[in-house]
Amino acid sequence: MLTLTFKGHVVAPTFRFSDDIIDFGKVSYKFPVTKTVYLTNTSEVDINYSIRVPGDGRSLQQEFRFVNEKNRLARDKKAEI
Repeated sequence: MLTLTFKGHVVAPTFRFSDDIIDFGKVSYKFPVTKTVYLTNTSEVDINYSIRVPGDGRSLQQEFRFVNEKNRLARDKKAEI
């Protein structure tokens, strides 16, 4: 019988957004306002991400749209959201 031992470590993904708070101010219904936010992968590995706003779409239509809502982001790279 052959016994193998594997050693390694887990690298958790880390990331940051360019803004801590996105303030749209007062916006009238059906008057779109656009804000650009960047997601930066600060981890040592590539990450897959998916952006969503909890509760959005519960009414007749979604209120938030994203440029890249799902994607793969290489380490030390940023993506426009």
